[in-house]
Amino acid sequence: MTTQGPLIWVTRAAPGADATAERLAAMGLTPIVAPLIETRPLAFVPPSPDGYDALAFTSAAAVRIFADAVSDRGKPVYTVGAATAQAAMALGWRQVTSARGDVAALAQLLRAHRVTGRLLQPVAADPAADLAVLAGSDRLSVATLPVYETRAISMTPSAVAAIAAAGVLSGVIIQSPSAARALAALSPRPAHMANAMLFALSPACAVPLATHQFREIVISPFPREEALLKVIGNKLSAPSSTAT
Repeated sequence: MTTQGPLIWVTRAAPGADATAERLAAMGLTPIVAPLIETRPLAFVPPSPDGYDALAFTSAAAVRIFADAVSDRGKPVYTVGAATAQAAMALGWRQVTSARGDVAALAQLLRAHRVTGRLLQPVAADPAADLAVLAGSDRLSVATLPVYETRAISMTPSAVAAIAAAGVLSGVIIQSPSAARALAALSPRPAHMANAMLFALSPACAVPLATHQFREIVISPFPREEALLKVIGNKLSAPSSTAT
């Protein structure tokens, strides 16, 4: 028979949720994909390529939405992490440099590379951090362009019940503050969630859930999915699926 690995709830927005689920399944875990948030494009005026010297992206969602609106792929791109960098390269940008961290790490990368001129940052309607302030350079002008918004998904009681019906949850993954806020506001929550471990990508992702009961709140040592997945694997010690 097939041995089912520990159940873990993937809450991030599509299409990233499916990619995370594939990685979890490869670790011997059983992912339940039920996003708590969704991203929606905003109406914006595509900028002229002459209006900026480089691009900065802090999410793959911003990359995808901005790419749909512009044809130019010639400008250097700086990203917050590897997944965002891969999204940019997949959509045609070739000069892509990843900070492999959070927005603060991206600001540090910009300073280390002595990036100057006009930097355009396509962002969410409510960005988590101000890159312009963090970069802190008189030689670099950072202009933000809101291209999408993140909204909580209204989960019906039956959808919540379906998560509980899948089995006893071992863990819940939170990869953004917006998903954390959506989970904090969810009522009712799946049964027995207090016995699950909360895995947060960063301290900011755990803050909205700090007063909620979980078996343990675990924060990734680095704000990168590969680091978070390593922590999850160590904590849950999921065996590989086997057949007998």
